[in-house]
Amino acid sequence: MLQQVWPELKDADKWQVGQSYAEATSDDVKLLAASLRRILMAVKGFDYVPETLRSRSYAKAANDVLTAHEGVNNFYTEPAPMRVLSTLGNTIPGPAFQICMQAALVVKLGNSYGHSYDAQVYADKLLKNLRSDGWAMYCSKFMSSDDRILQKLLYDRPISRLSQLIQQYSLLELEIQDSDVISLFKAAAAEKILTVKGIVKSLLAKLTGSDMSATFPT
Repeated sequence: MLQQVWPELKDADKWQVGQSYAEATSDDVKLLAASLRRILMAVKGFDYVPETLRSRSYAKAANDVLTAHEGVNNFYTEPAPMRVLSTLGNTIPGPAFQICMQAALVVKLGNSYGHSYDAQVYADKLLKNLRSDGWAMYCSKFMSSDDRILQKLLYDRPISRLSQLIQQYSLLELEIQDSDVISLFKAAAAEKILTVKGIVKSLLAKLTGSDMSATFPT
C-alpha cells in the first residue's frame, strides 16, 4: 500500500519512512528493515533516508558492483548489483559519490575482453541522473587519480568505450579543471589510442612514482 500511495505522500511523511528504515537498521530489526528497504528501492525513496545511512547504502551497492566486475563471469554478474545501485535514488550522497561513479564507469568501460551488455541500461540510468556539475566534479577532482579507471584505459576496447561515453554525455563541453583529463578526453574522442595510453601511463606514473612503460602494454 505504501508503494502505491508514495507519489501522493507529503515530503514529511516520506522522510518519516526514511527515518523508520534508519531506525530499523540501527536497531537490527532485520525483517522490518528489509521490507522498508524493498519499498524504498521500488519508489526510489533513498533520497529520504538520513544522510549517513544513505551514504553507507550507496557505498555498499557500489562496492557490490566492483566486486562483481572484478570476479569471475563478471559480464553476467554485473547487472544485478548495478540495477540495485541505479534504483537507490536520484541524488548520490557526497561521501559515496566517487565510488558510485567508479562503479558506473567500470561497467561502461568494461575490460580488454568487452563489457556487460545487460548492465549498461542501469549504469546509464545512474549517469543520466547526474547534472553537468556532477560530471565536472568527478572529471576535475577524481578521474586523474582513479587508478582503477586509468588502468582500464591502457587497453583498446575500454578506450573505444570512453570515446563513446564522451559523445554520449558531451563530456568535452564540461568545465573540467584538470588539463590532463581534458587532453585525455580529446585524444579518446579523436580515437588516438597511443596518445591516450601515453597520457594514462604518465598519470599512473605520478600516482606510483615509477615508470609505467615496462609494466603496461603499448
